[in-house]
Order: sequence, then structure tokens, then C-alpha cells
Amino acid sequence: MSLQFNFCSDLYKHMTGRVATEENSTICTLLIEDAKILGVEIETILAVAWEESRFTSQEKPTRYKCIGPLQIKYQYWCPNKNNKVSVTKKDGLISKCDVFYHGVKAVKYYIEKFKPENKALCYYNNSRKCSAKNNYESGYVRNVNRFKKRIKRFIKHKKHFNL
Repeated sequence: MSLQFNFCSDLYKHMTGRVATEENSTICTLLIEDAKILGVEIETILAVAWEESRFTSQEKPTRYKCIGPLQIKYQYWCPNKNNKVSVTKKDGLISKCDVFYHGVKAVKYYIEKFKPENKALCYYNNSRKCSAKNNYESGYVRNVNRFKKRIKRFIKHKKHFNL
């Protein structure tokens, strides 16, 4: 097993008090790899994924047409060559969409487009709830920030994992 997989297993246990499944640790590991590739802060990606899915695959689209551990709107983030969404008629699941890579890419887009990060996270979740009056702190943003702090503290205490 990789160090990242072990780190993710320990992180899940730290966050929940329960032993991580292989799915939880694998999803966390894939998100870390894509965050590194795309140059996005690992703590932010993991905090968003934790709030959205608790590191589960979420393969079936929600009623809001969101999929993956980062709950991306597939019609915007998973287009094919013709800029059309690849939805299979048979089972309603998205095909040929790397929900990890495209999810991290979506978070990165919002972080680069909206400053400060609270605003980016708020717009990533739901632009109708975003307001400068409250420093863009919806319940979603507060949760992500709280998880991000916990993850940062955990990483600080697990320096030997070398993320």
C-alpha cells in the first residue's frame, strides 16, 4: 500500500472514529494525486470532498445532476469532444468522466475566479446563497473551513507521510 493510502485511512479514522473502507482511502488518494497535478491545496480538496461525500464515489447523479466525491455538475465539468455530456441511456450513469480530475479542476476554477476562498467555496456550492454581507459564510463554507482546519492539523502531526 502507498503512503498516501495509509495517510487517507488514518485521516478517515481521525475524522469519523471508524475504520476506512478501501473505497474511502482510494478516493482520498486519487483526490490527493489530482490536487498535486493541478496545483490545488490538498487540504481544500479533501475538505470539500469530505463535506460533499465523506470520501465516497457517488457514482449515481443526484437530482441536481451532480456526481463524484466532489459532487460536480457533470453537464458543465464532464463534456466530451463535442461539448456534450456522455450519459449512458442504459443506467443513467456518466461514462468517460474522471470525476476526480474534473472535480479538482472545478474547485480550482472557482478558487482562481473568486477571491477570497470563502467566496469561491460558496459559489462552488450554490451561488444563490452567497453574500458579501456575511463574508460568504454559508453553512457549507463554515463546514468546509472547519474540516480544512482539522485536516491541516492532522497533516501537521503526520509529517512522515510526505504528501
